[in-house]
Amino acid sequence: MLLPRPCRRPLSVVAPACAFWAFLQMGPDSSLVYELTPYIRMQFIHFDSIAYAFTLVFCAIALLNGIYGEGIQHRHECGMSMIYAGSVMGVILAGDLISLIIFWEISAFASMYVVYCKHDMASERASFRYILVHAFGGNMLLAGVIAYIFHYGNEIANIADHTGEPFFWLMAVVVAVNAAIPPLHSWLPDAYPESS
Repeated sequence: MLLPRPCRRPLSVVAPACAFWAFLQMGPDSSLVYELTPYIRMQFIHFDSIAYAFTLVFCAIALLNGIYGEGIQHRHECGMSMIYAGSVMGVILAGDLISLIIFWEISAFASMYVVYCKHDMASERASFRYILVHAFGGNMLLAGVIAYIFHYGNEIANIADHTGEPFFWLMAVVVAVNAAIPPLHSWLPDAYPESS
């Protein structure tokens, strides 16, 4: 984003290519753990077969976006779309709920800026509505994560086993918002036409 145009264009392709290369180097036992305190452990990378499949897709999409967007995207839009792609990969690879929510929020703000990048009235309004809806979703996710951590700890697990519990429904609302499932889809026709 802050680099001059001659450096920025190649980097918009080289950065996702490097992420793709790093992804190919990961094995089934790959992990990155950070001990925040003796009681709080953050696992930024937890690699399994599901993470492998989704990370492969997002690496490919980020690389295609870098090639496609290199010529048409505004310089900030190009950078934010790379930050968005990286943060979504962070969500996929997160091995604990605290890491997941951090990457989730980074992805929401990066994608909001991608919508805003035209800098006209329509994109400003669409990005404002987008961030309001996703802030609502982020708060629901935070509430669900706090409730889950209180009962079961920080490790990510299949929450489908807990359908009767409130945190399951809070997290289900978040998925419905991000997947634009009716009636929580009003942000989608507003936001998507504004970004390239």
